[in-house]
Amino acid sequence: MEMSGLSDSMKQKIRAEYEGFGGSPDKPLQTNYFLNIMIVIAVLAIVTSLLGN
Repeated sequence: MEMSGLSDSMKQKIRAEYEGFGGSPDKPLQTNYFLNIMIVIAVLAIVTSLLGN
């Protein structure tokens, strides 16, 4: 199975979305939003578990 690259239009869409999240074409995004959301959910689950007893 041969892997093909992204089309130019798809690259432009991804770049525009990345810049919309605060990214810059010259440097990577400062933080991983998905990881931060998962940490917040885990902390809320632990706190709820501790306070629910």
